[in-house]
Amino acid sequence: MPRMQPPPGWLRGSEVSARLHISDSLLSRYVEEGKIRRHVPQGRTYGFYNEDDVKILENVNSAFPGAKPSQKHRSFFSIAKRSDVSAIAKIDHDAIHPNDDAYNEEVFLNWQEKNPETLFALRDINGVIVGFVSILPLTRPALDSIIRGKVSLTGVTDKDIPLFTKNAIIHLYIVAMATDPQYPIKMRHEYGAALLTGLFSFMLDLADRSVAIETITARSHTQDGIKLMRKLGLPWLISPVADMELFSAVVTESGIPFLRKYSAKLAEKRSLPNKAKNIP
Repeated sequence: MPRMQPPPGWLRGSEVSARLHISDSLLSRYVEEGKIRRHVPQGRTYGFYNEDDVKILENVNSAFPGAKPSQKHRSFFSIAKRSDVSAIAKIDHDAIHPNDDAYNEEVFLNWQEKNPETLFALRDINGVIVGFVSILPLTRPALDSIIRGKVSLTGVTDKDIPLFTKNAIIHLYIVAMATDPQYPIKMRHEYGAALLTGLFSFMLDLADRSVAIETITARSHTQDGIKLMRKLGLPWLISPVADMELFSAVVTESGIPFLRKYSAKLAEKRSLPNKAKNIP
């Protein structure tokens, strides 16, 4: 039987291993963890691998060069508890706002009280918080006001922060993503990759919950933040606010591999009720 060619959008395992510089065993682990989808054609024993999933991991590797999964620096991404906020606020200060006197602990707590899924912690194998991600689901008017500098993030009201409920339509604002600067750069890259992967997984979970993200937006005043957004492929826009770079994408119009994966999952989720109605 002649060897099949992979269909459009799918790759052979050898090509995936070469592009990601990983072993066959690590490729199998990525499939088991749901990071790369595998399709086995009928009557065949070998499979093909989804190219968008591979591109997502390439983006993560590009954003955090040298980051490889390891048992020594294993980490765990989860929704932050209120008791975590003090440690997260310290990392936020030390990594992003080292020249400020104030810490953002109260701000994080207020957002968390309105929507518990706005703050995420990354823990090492000992349970120590080594990084965090802060996001805000916003209404369109609130997002526009923030982008134009009319309202600061601390001035966002409760009504501007919706919950991630079924069929909700939101605009996702990435407030911050940081690792503890006390660690060596190689470890920080490993933790950074874990943060990014954790955020991606949460967004796919939102798609599975039928939460529609219309736009994804981030701003940064640091070189590390700007570099990260550029490597992820978020469009760099003209910012109305001086000294604050703006990145934003309309999700349904984006060609960024991860956002295409999110959109496909959301479309599949929304089609399920219609499919159920057609079952005789």
